[in-house]
Amino acid sequence: NNLALALCAAGRPEAALGHFAAYLEANPDDDTARYSHALALIDAGDCQPAADILEELVEQQPDSAMLYYDYGRALGGLKRYEEAATANQHALLLQPDFVKAMNNLGFMLTLAGHSEKAQESLHRAWQLEPENQDTLFNIGYAYVAAGQTEEAEAKFRAVLERNPDHARAHLNLGLILEAQGKEEDAIPHFRRAIEEDASLALAHHNLAGLLRKRGENDEALHHYTVALREDPENPNTPKNCGFLLTAMGRMEEAQTMFEKALALAPEDADAHVGLGDVLTAHGILDEAQTHYETALRLKPGYGIALKQYGFLLMRQGKTAAALERFEQAVEIMPDDAGIHCGYADALFAKGETEQAEKQYQRAIELYPEFALA
Repeated sequence: NNLALALCAAGRPEAALGHFAAYLEANPDDDTARYSHALALIDAGDCQPAADILEELVEQQPDSAMLYYDYGRALGGLKRYEEAATANQHALLLQPDFVKAMNNLGFMLTLAGHSEKAQESLHRAWQLEPENQDTLFNIGYAYVAAGQTEEAEAKFRAVLERNPDHARAHLNLGLILEAQGKEEDAIPHFRRAIEEDASLALAHHNLAGLLRKRGENDEALHHYTVALREDPENPNTPKNCGFLLTAMGRMEEAQTMFEKALALAPEDADAHVGLGDVLTAHGILDEAQTHYETALRLKPGYGIALKQYGFLLMRQGKTAAALERFEQAVEIMPDDAGIHCGYADALFAKGETEQAEKQYQRAIELYPEFALA
């Protein structure tokens, strides 16, 4: 048990777990060791067994605010946010000035979609400890959830003034700046977040997206790869990695990514279009058609899907059907040069030369370097 505690104190909770298990096998009624074991499990990211232990301990010691607080931490790690909030409320009933419980309550309420109530708890915590960085960060996060972007930005900047190495403050400030269209300002914050905590999948994902826009494809691919490793359940990462790989001409890898994205999110219209594009490039047209049609079923009036489906239909020699898709697409996305070019091809194939020339001209106006036009 002492060795396990020493490993936890050294920041190695995973290494401590086996020692706790061995000790508790011989001493199953040592509640202090069971509690320490639960804390090590939380720190190691194994929250279900931690929650099971803490639930039993709370029943045995219902007057312990700290047990309720840690039970809330374990439930939060399981994404059981409402229950986690309730556990922290119990802690505060027992100890009304328990700032950590106020802080965790506010964070859980934010994640549960109750940002207004979250702010009440967090501001109480801030009044008691105005220099607490975690409280400032959580207030900023609650503001984000409430759509109060300016207030959130101010709080994240305040956190960084106190602690320039706060990884999640950099990440969230980067997200705000990116959403404001300040992409070049966002990039250094994503990079700094990764420097401080390389496991932040969202920082890798969003940095990759911005690098992709810059044309820095190799570095973007690296960050998508890390994001996939750190958060394999986020369907946006393989999807966006698929689009990058498509642009790089690495079609087989792109297909794998789109298939992975659709396994995670079968109703993602963008991923269906991406997979349709790859299959079209491989000449697997019937299967590609199925994905374009699925995308349009999921997202009616989806201009990109209509455009890509139109090009596919032209390859199949189905000019009338292609013309119909391009007509719909040009209404939805009138400034897309590719649509005008495809529309012109379909009109020309149908013999409507004068209308085709107008569409070609419009394509050139929108994109003078458009070689196909």
